[in-house]
Amino acid sequence: TVLPLEINALSPEDAAIESDLALEAINMIKPLDGSPVVITEDRWKKQPEMMQSRLLAHLELFGTVYARNCEVRKIEKHEAEEFLKACHSYGYSACRYRYGMFLKRNTGSISTLNGIEPGTLIAVSTFSNARKWNKDGKIICSYEWTRFASLPFLRISGGMSKMLKTFIREVCPDDIMSYADLEWSEGEAYRKA
Repeated sequence: TVLPLEINALSPEDAAIESDLALEAINMIKPLDGSPVVITEDRWKKQPEMMQSRLLAHLELFGTVYARNCEVRKIEKHEAEEFLKACHSYGYSACRYRYGMFLKRNTGSISTLNGIEPGTLIAVSTFSNARKWNKDGKIICSYEWTRFASLPFLRISGGMSKMLKTFIREVCPDDIMSYADLEWSEGEAYRKA
């Protein structure tokens, strides 16, 4: 179901009212359609190819790769920045640690999917530097998982967990936090990871 909602607020007060009305409309269709996807017009116009690919993925029209057929390694800033600008709704953000997931071997159906070859960068995760505080007399080092994105037409089964495990093994954080983009999901993948 596509539900276009026109919002033409001329003041912050009007924007708040129109936002409430939009949320009401979304909540009305939620029981009929499950979890709705909200795409704002400005994001659709700014990144149409990525938004279309994400919609197809949301409809489960994507290729699948298993994380066991991939390897995770550190990547340079320019690689992460280029990939995230193309594949993440919010683009690149400042970070301390950057990891890429690369296809290690072709298996079955993936060999013909969009020309993906072994060695291709298929996902990126980024993490902040440590934020330190004293908790019960111990210094805690907390990190933020700032970005995760895969190629929009590709689902990587176990990919988020594999990226997270690599970061934990190499950095040994006391705590990791992140945010889920609730416009696209309920954040279940983060909970599982």
